[in-house]
Amino acid sequence: MKISVILPVYRNGSCLNEILKSLSEDPYPEKEVIVIVDEPTKECLNTLNNFSSLNNFKIILNQKRKGKVNALNRGIEESSGELLLFIDSDVYIPNDSKNFLESLVEKAKEADVIDVMKEAEVSSWLSRLVYYDYFSFTFSNWILIKETGSTLGLNGAAFAAKKDVVKKLGGFRKTIVEDLDFAARASYEGYKFSILEDKKVMIRIDLNEKQWFRQRWRWSLGCVSWIRSNYRFFKSRFLKKPKIMFSAVSTLFPILLLPFMLVILTILMSSDIISNWILYLLENISPISLLTNFSLETLPAYTLFLLLYTILSSTTISIITYSIASKRLGYHFRIHHFLAYHILYNPIWFILVLYSMLKTKFKRNVDLTTLDWYIE
Repeated sequence: MKISVILPVYRNGSCLNEILKSLSEDPYPEKEVIVIVDEPTKECLNTLNNFSSLNNFKIILNQKRKGKVNALNRGIEESSGELLLFIDSDVYIPNDSKNFLESLVEKAKEADVIDVMKEAEVSSWLSRLVYYDYFSFTFSNWILIKETGSTLGLNGAAFAAKKDVVKKLGGFRKTIVEDLDFAARASYEGYKFSILEDKKVMIRIDLNEKQWFRQRWRWSLGCVSWIRSNYRFFKSRFLKKPKIMFSAVSTLFPILLLPFMLVILTILMSSDIISNWILYLLENISPISLLTNFSLETLPAYTLFLLLYTILSSTTISIITYSIASKRLGYHFRIHHFLAYHILYNPIWFILVLYSMLKTKFKRNVDLTTLDWYIE
């Protein structure tokens, strides 16, 4: 099976030389690499010159920006392989992921779309938190693919799909999150997904706080559009497999465990035996014993108890879950980094999604130029 690697670049990718070198040195014989560059810089051109003489490399230059969706669809048109690998220019293949292309081809024998596990390169305090961002997305997809054979979204930094599937789906649509949109449509049509577990790609995080916020704001707007476009399909999936779907979503946004744990407490309190036991503890643990006298005076203490319970219980569950998953999927787990991600980073990310839902409810058209994004 021939594999075509489609690599979109805007100006100059932070890992362009590394990813091209890895692909050129990959021993898999039936391959081609198609690089589509918008507004190439001199540094980018110098890098491309090192690979332009290779027979299986095709380079397409656009002096004006046409956008990632255009680059991906152009790469599909130019490809001749039966399997297409879409990979970004801020991604590189680590040395321990040898025979990467062959592994993808083997996976393609059992699936139509193959997700690739992604791990963020740690080089700053922000990248330490973003690390768990990619970990959580991979973990969520791993749960869905293992349990249902499909997923609702893909991270477009690296994934593969059979060309006939991509063609039947009409390629990539002109939307902010073309990767999530593609996965949702492939899942809706019943195509089989798999995940490459024994190989990873690394993602270089070259973002400062302002760039991170702008990127996440763009992603949150795209997520809202993606949810609205596929709402009925997502709803049917939740109704069919609520436990699995909730597990996957709460893995992506652990903050969703807070209301879940509050419901659990309410159920426990409704049980006579459990409620009597809890009341006994409260009565014998000062000053929380005030909570047994439900009144306006004790309401703040009662509220504090519920808040502490939900935060501590959900955090404990998340720590245990991610600790186990890190060993299963081969990720690093540092509890202090994870706590910063869980308590600060993830709630901010979740609030951005909620805020974008409210904003786009009243304002449908979004100026993409303010988000450093372009769709032709």
